[in-house]
Amino acid sequence: FGRVFRSSVPLLRAAEATGAAKTLKLNFYMPTSSIYLNRDVHQVDIPGEGGDFGILADHVPIVAALKPGVVTVYETQTTSKKFFVSGGFALVHKNNVADITAVEAVAVESLDPEKISEGIQNWTSKVASSKGEAEKKQAELALQVFQAMQQATGVVAKH
Repeated sequence: FGRVFRSSVPLLRAAEATGAAKTLKLNFYMPTSSIYLNRDVHQVDIPGEGGDFGILADHVPIVAALKPGVVTVYETQTTSKKFFVSGGFALVHKNNVADITAVEAVAVESLDPEKISEGIQNWTSKVASSKGEAEKKQAELALQVFQAMQQATGVVAKH
C-alpha cells in the first residue's frame, strides 16, 4: 500500500500542475438557436426535476430533466448569467462537457413582471374552469411555468 502511495505522489503533482484550472465546456441549445456553443465556463447551476444541482468540471456523468426555473452559468468564478428555462434536459458527459437542451430560454432580466402576473391570473382561471383532465393538466403546467418565472424575477405576487 505504501509503495502505491509514494509512486502516486509525483503523478498527483504533475496533474495539479497541468490541470489546475479545469473548466467545463458548455453547449446550451434551444430548437432554433444556441446560447453557448463549446464555451469554457466555471460552473452551471441547473433546476433539475429531482432537485437543483451544480455542475463543475469532473462532474459525474448524468442525464437530468429540467423543471421550469433558472439556469445560472458562471462564466468565471465571479461573473454569471441567468436564463429562465421552461423545461428541457441536461446531459453531463465524462469528458467535462455539459449539454443543456431547453424548449425555451430567455435572459432573466428580459422577463416582464406585469406580463407574468397576467399569465398567472389567466392560467389560474383556466385551471379552475377546465372541462377535462387533459385540459386541466395543460393549464396546471402553464401555471407552473408562470409561477417559476415570477420566482425567477423575485417579484412578490399581488393578491
